[in-house]
Amino acid sequence: MNQARAKTTSTKAQMRLLLVAIAFLLQNVWVCFKWFLSLLARRRHIVLPTLTLDLLCHFISVQIEGIYETVTAIEQLPRKARRCIRRCALP
Repeated sequence: MNQARAKTTSTKAQMRLLLVAIAFLLQNVWVCFKWFLSLLARRRHIVLPTLTLDLLCHFISVQIEGIYETVTAIEQLPRKARRCIRRCALP
């Protein structure tokens, strides 16, 4: 299970439990994929490449990064914009 578990420094129990649940879910999806692929291979008498859990996790992470784009830096707003936001903010 540690292969699919996310690393976090959060002390919140809810967040850690959510990440463990996602790891279990990924592991179950991987088992279903492997079963389905082996079933197809047996019926068609072909040899398919092995689908490892690491490969599945890497594929999913690449797809997520492609959709949401990785943030590498956060730009700071100009001073005028920060002053305007402070003035417009509710007390």
